Amino acid sequence: MEVEISEQQIKKLQKAASITEIQMLMGRCVSYLNQMDARSIWDKLFINGDPDVSIELGDYGGYDGPEHVKEFLYSFHEYLQDPSDKRGWMDIYNINTPYIILSNDGSHAYAAWNCFSPQAKQAKPYPSEVRTLTAIWVARKFIADCVLNADRWKFRKLQEVVYIRTPYELGWIKQPDCMRQEPLDCVVPDRQPRIYTYHPDAIYSPTGLYNWGPFPPEEGSF
Repeated sequence: MEVEISEQQIKKLQKAASITEIQMLMGRCVSYLNQMDARSIWDKLFINGDPDVSIELGDYGGYDGPEHVKEFLYSFHEYLQDPSDKRGWMDIYNINTPYIILSNDGSHAYAAWNCFSPQAKQAKPYPSEVRTLTAIWVARKFIADCVLNADRWKFRKLQEVVYIRTPYELGWIKQPDCMRQEPLDCVVPDRQPRIYTYHPDAIYSPTGLYNWGPFPPEEGSF
């Protein structure tokens, strides 16, 4: 028995398949981060030949263009492989609330995920100025610009926005950020890091100086 599928149904199936594949793309990225394998993020998940590729992870700064994005991710890989500050290290990425919008022609997508993570890293819990192994809560957002290339979805731009890195015992009201990161010594960023750290005295609003952006575009807007 043959079942006819309308053009509208085919478009819905293609859209659903693309959304699932983009979620899997981010899932693979998180898996590589858990494995401390930043090199594979560039080798397998980015559209390597696109001149508009970029990456910005937390406060490491922004890197633009294929050569510089690769240089950063390869340098970040070497840092992750260095055991000197990894005693007791834990970095778990709980990715959730996917928000994925496809372009009108289905070749381009905006994607965003919230992420709330338990970590254990070298940090400076108040009032200490000395780094020590600290249990930390991290709240952040991942924003991606994805493109369809040879029937595979790839990252063109990837940004991580960090809101809090707070000691477990203190909470984000008392110490929103105990682990400010500096750009890697071996590679100079093209753009200075954008700091989104939560501030308990700030007034938050959708359009104000302090908000929980960046915010996604509207459906069908690009």
